Amino acid sequence: MTTLHTGPAESPRRYRIETDSGMPRPEAGEGGEGPVFRARLVDSDHPSNGAEIALKLLTDVTPAQFGEVQSRLAAAGALGHRGLMRVIESFIGTALTEAEPGANDERDVCWVASEWVDGERLVDRVGSADLDERLEWIAQIAEAVDRLHTARSASAPNGVIHRDVKSSNVRITPESNAVLIDFGLARPAAPDTSIVGTPRWMAPEVMAGEPGGTTSDIWGVGAIAHDLLVGTPPPADGANRARERLAHALRAAGHPHAEQIATHLSQALDTDPTRRPRDLDKWATQLREAQERPLRPDRRRRNTLAFATVGLLVAGGALGFFLIRDSGDTTVTSKGSTTTAADTTSATRFQCNTAPELPDTPAGRRVSDAYRQLDSCAGPVESLAEAAILHLTTKDGDDDGALIAGPTQSALRLTDAQLISYLEIAGRSQPTNSVTYGGYPTRLTTSAEPPLWTLELEAGGLVIGTRPDTQGFWIPQQTITMWQESGGVDGTLGKPTSNTYFDGQHLVLEFERGYLEAALGRSSTDDPQAWLPIGPSTIRLVEVLDPGAALQPHGDLNGRVLRQAGGHAWFVDADGRHWIGSGGAWGCVEADKRQIQADIPGYAVATLPLGPPVRCDA
Repeated sequence: MTTLHTGPAESPRRYRIETDSGMPRPEAGEGGEGPVFRARLVDSDHPSNGAEIALKLLTDVTPAQFGEVQSRLAAAGALGHRGLMRVIESFIGTALTEAEPGANDERDVCWVASEWVDGERLVDRVGSADLDERLEWIAQIAEAVDRLHTARSASAPNGVIHRDVKSSNVRITPESNAVLIDFGLARPAAPDTSIVGTPRWMAPEVMAGEPGGTTSDIWGVGAIAHDLLVGTPPPADGANRARERLAHALRAAGHPHAEQIATHLSQALDTDPTRRPRDLDKWATQLREAQERPLRPDRRRRNTLAFATVGLLVAGGALGFFLIRDSGDTTVTSKGSTTTAADTTSATRFQCNTAPELPDTPAGRRVSDAYRQLDSCAGPVESLAEAAILHLTTKDGDDDGALIAGPTQSALRLTDAQLISYLEIAGRSQPTNSVTYGGYPTRLTTSAEPPLWTLELEAGGLVIGTRPDTQGFWIPQQTITMWQESGGVDGTLGKPTSNTYFDGQHLVLEFERGYLEAALGRSSTDDPQAWLPIGPSTIRLVEVLDPGAALQPHGDLNGRVLRQAGGHAWFVDADGRHWIGSGGAWGCVEADKRQIQADIPGYAVATLPLGPPVRCDA
């Protein structure tokens, strides 16, 4: 067995690693930004002489950057808590070598040495743990993170943030204590606009490029709780949806206080960072108390809303009579633009394709695996950032939906209308915006009563429609909480009837029985298509008392085309409204001649019965 060494300049053989067949073996599943090796500290002058060590190679750090890394790790190294791995030192050394050290050895490798936490990884241990153990580990992790946040030192006057709180960064000791490990991304607490962490575990504000901090670590604690009880890290769809999933899991496990504990845990998964618990030590104590008796219900504050938009459209039309139900001050962000529709149909197919050439990427392989389970012909292959899309056809050459998978998501089969609805959430001419603002599709659910399909997105938003062959509309993750607390599909607003659009003064998101409206500040440019700078705005939830009133001035609608401010169009006949999708349907119904010269609010259009989409013969 070969022995390899490295260490700082003053003790270049301080860390010893035993190899397997001459090669060092990193620990399985450890090290998001570099491998971790199990080593032993061998230095009689060092106070930790003889200790087992987790030796982490920082692959993304150069010697020129090491000073900053060393200063932030010094803050983590000063902490002492049973739930936190102890950082021993960081240094620039040689690569692992069996040679004797020399004065001229090249030292260009950055390392972090931490105590070795004996035990199993949480992700390996959870399968054999009962519910009480899991809840206790959640409390212990919360206490450890609280210790990070409340510690004060010269190098970290406002505490330390971990920035990668996730299940795989927790070990369970033989005494069944949870220990948070891997401080490679830790730093003194301060506003931080860099996007670091692990996809599917990062807080929604970090994924959106907003400043992270202690509240983002708190999301990580909630994400671990969700993972331990539900079985997956959470989508960023708000506290209410998280509470439903947690309560279901706790009820299935037979916990007598499932609803109370689910409500308590879900507070950490609020998409609004200001609404997450601040005192995690107290939060952990309350969690333990809730296992013995119900918690007293919290007095919840009214919602504020960070209202995401996808850009500018010229809009108008009557809003009808309305009643203002609620308002609050918030911040609005504008990130994109929408333009005219693009035809997404493919060329005529002359034979059944059973061997699509998908990209050799994780997404491409997932789509390929899913396709082999189908009895369909393959159509064109598209890329969408890191996603792969395979359009499907029947053996007669008719469109038959599509398979889509993101880089880490399973492949989903969507109808053509569902795929178009997803690609149009942030602009028809720029479908990659859908990834930027919504993330990749993660799950599709349907219900018969009421008729409803819901496409869940990685960033927490939803695309919701009534018929799988007809346009659905996007609710951004920033609006989910307000919509759910208004009653969701059955509440004040009902289903969405538009994507977010700009009407010249406000951002508007329309529903069946009302709309959400956000006023914007003035643009600093005279260009009407320029993106607006966003500042504090008042959000109004508006209930429309007579949703159909905006149709009345237009008389008989039979044979006419209604166009919404968001660009979606409908053909009206005696049976109701029919979505005008792609594939030449606009020209087929002579929409240019038949359309009413006004933009009709989505809630007014939704008062008409919904029929199948317009279809034109070839």
